[in-house]
Amino acid sequence: MASKPKGTPRLSRVEDGKTLVQKVDLDTILVEEIGQFGWYQLRTLVLSALMVVFAAWAASEYVFTTARISTRCLIPECEDAGDGTEFSPPWILNAVPGASISSFDGCQRYPNVTAAARLDTCPADLFDRSRVVNCEEYVYQNKDTVVYDYGLACDEWRRTLIGSMRTLGTLLALPITGYVSDHWGRRVALTINAVNTAWLGTVRYWADTYIGFLISEVAESTFGSGGFSCAYILLMELVGPKYRVAAGATMNTFFSVGQVTMGLIAWAIPNWRSFTLALYLPQFLTITYFWIMSESVRWYMSKGRYEDAEAVLKTVARVNKKALSDKSLQGAEEDSRRRQDTTGSGRGRESERAVANRVGVPPQEDLVALPSIAGLVDNNDVRVLRDVD
Repeated sequence: MASKPKGTPRLSRVEDGKTLVQKVDLDTILVEEIGQFGWYQLRTLVLSALMVVFAAWAASEYVFTTARISTRCLIPECEDAGDGTEFSPPWILNAVPGASISSFDGCQRYPNVTAAARLDTCPADLFDRSRVVNCEEYVYQNKDTVVYDYGLACDEWRRTLIGSMRTLGTLLALPITGYVSDHWGRRVALTINAVNTAWLGTVRYWADTYIGFLISEVAESTFGSGGFSCAYILLMELVGPKYRVAAGATMNTFFSVGQVTMGLIAWAIPNWRSFTLALYLPQFLTITYFWIMSESVRWYMSKGRYEDAEAVLKTVARVNKKALSDKSLQGAEEDSRRRQDTTGSGRGRESERAVANRVGVPPQEDLVALPSIAGLVDNNDVRVLRDVD
C-alpha cells in the first residue's frame, strides 16, 4: 500500500445524506501541518495568561477595597473626635460592652447616667451598664477601605451590596460579550473588555460617594469582566486537541496566580485608592492586544473571510517553522462552506415542512436521497418521492 506523502493532510470521510465527501477541518491542519502547540501558540498562551491575571485582579479587588474595618462608638464624655483619638484606650470597657480591651462591641455603647463634666479616667459609674444604645459617632481603627470614606461602620448591608452588585454585573457581561464576540470577533471583544476594565477601574480612584463607587463597580463588571472568556476561547481555538486540556488548566492556574499576587499587592499597599491604581493602571497594556494577537481562524471561516483565515494560518505556520499546503487551505475552506450550507439548508427544511403540511405534500422524511454524479462534485442530491400505494 502506498504511503501518504509527507505534508499532505489526512482527509476524513464524512457522510452527507447518501454521498460520502472528504473534508479538511482546522484540527486536521493543526495536527498534521502547522503544529498543535508551537511558538505561536506559546506566545498566545503567555498573552492570554497575563490577561487572566488582570481579570483575577478585577474580579476580586472589592474583597480588599470594601473590607470591614474595626470600629467602636465615640465616647464624647471621655474623648474628642479627631485623628489622634486612641482606638483602644484603657477605660474602653467602662463605656463599651466587651470581653477584653482588644475585643469589644463595634456598634453599641453604654449610655451615660450623669451630666458631670468629662473625666480623663472615664470611670464605670459614669455609664448605665444595664442597657446599651447604638453609636451616634464612630472611631475607626484605620482608614484603609471605603468603609471609612463612606461611613459604612455598621451598615453591613451597604458594604456587602457592593460585592453583590459586582456579581450581577459579571452575569450581565456574559451575553453582552458573547454577542460582541460572535458579531465582531473574539479579538475585538477581548480588547473592548480589557480597555473597559482598565479605565473604569482607574476612574474609581476618584469616587467620592458611595453611589459613585457602586456604579463604577457595576459598570466595570458589566462591560469588562468578559475578558477571561474571550482569552480562553481564542487560545482553545488555536491550540491542537492534544494540548487543549493542558492549556485550559494553565489558564485557570493563572487566575489563581492573579488572586495570590493581588493579595501581596494589598498587603504592600493597604490604602484602597492607591491599591486601585496599582491594579488597574498596568491593565492599559492590554490595549495593544488588538494588534499583537490574531483573530480566531474559526471565527474568520464562520464569517466567510477565508483570505483572513488563510493569512493567520500562514503566520502560525511561519512562526512554528512548519509548511502549510495550499491543498489543506482549500480543503478547510470547502469544509467551512459545507458546514454553512448544511446549517442554512437545515433552517430551510424547517420552512419546507411548514409549507408541506399546509398543502398536503409529503414531508422531507418521506423522501429518499439518491446520489447523483453531480453530488460527487457539488454535494447536491437528487430526491425522488417514494413509491407509496
